[in-house]
Amino acid sequence: MSQSAEPGSASTVHLAGSDTTYSCAPGDTLLRAGLRAGLGLSYECNAGSCGTCKIDLVAGEVCDLWPEAPGIKLRDRERGRRLACQSVPLGDCTIKSRVAEVYVPVHRPQRQSVWLTGARDITHDMREFSLRALTPATFRAGQYAMLHLAGMPPRAYSMSNTANADGLWQFMVRRTPNGVVSNALFALPPGSALELDGPYGLAARGWPARHCLYSGRLWHCAHGRYPGRGGDA
Repeated sequence: MSQSAEPGSASTVHLAGSDTTYSCAPGDTLLRAGLRAGLGLSYECNAGSCGTCKIDLVAGEVCDLWPEAPGIKLRDRERGRRLACQSVPLGDCTIKSRVAEVYVPVHRPQRQSVWLTGARDITHDMREFSLRALTPATFRAGQYAMLHLAGMPPRAYSMSNTANADGLWQFMVRRTPNGVVSNALFALPPGSALELDGPYGLAARGWPARHCLYSGRLWHCAHGRYPGRGGDA
C-alpha cells in the first residue's frame, strides 16, 4: 500500500522492473520530477495534449491536475494509465514508464523565480517578454519553459533568445481573445515576479519537429500553442 505523504514532504517514485527511484517534491508532477532527476522519461508537450508521457500507475495514488486532458482516453484511465505530466503523487508510488536515452535532459529543468524586466510589442497581438533570473539561462535552441502565474495553470512557451550567463529569458507570446494566461501576461507591470520551470523539449536533439515552426533565426517549438484547460492560452 502507498505511504501517504505528509504535508510538505517529498514522495519516492519507483520505476517498475528496475532498481531506479527518484524523489518528487510536493506539488511537482511525476514527469517533471523525473526529468529533474536526470531520467529519460518519455514526453513531448508537457501540457496534457500529446499523450507521449502516459504511464501505468502500478501502486500508489496521484492527484490528476487535468482530468479532461485530451492526451489520454477514458479506457486508458480505466486500465490504470495516467499522464505523467498531469499527475502529482499523493505519497510513495510505483509507475511503469517508457525510458529512453533520447529523453535524458541535457540541462535538467529547474523551478526558479524570475522578474519581468521588459516587454516589446511585435504586432498588435504579439509581444516579446524579457524575464530575468538570478542564475544563468541554460537551454538549447528549440526548447521551451513553463511559466507559472499565481493562481493560474502553467503555460509552455518557447524561448526567443539564446542561452546566456545573464539569466535573461525571452519569449514571444501571442495574445488570444479568451486566453486567460496570455491576457494576464500582457497585463503584468514591470518588476512582476513569476515562476519559470525549464528548460524542456527535444527539438535541439534532432527530434522530429512536427510541433515546430520557423521564426527568425531559431526553431521555436509551438508548445505555447497547445490548448490549455478550456482551450485558452
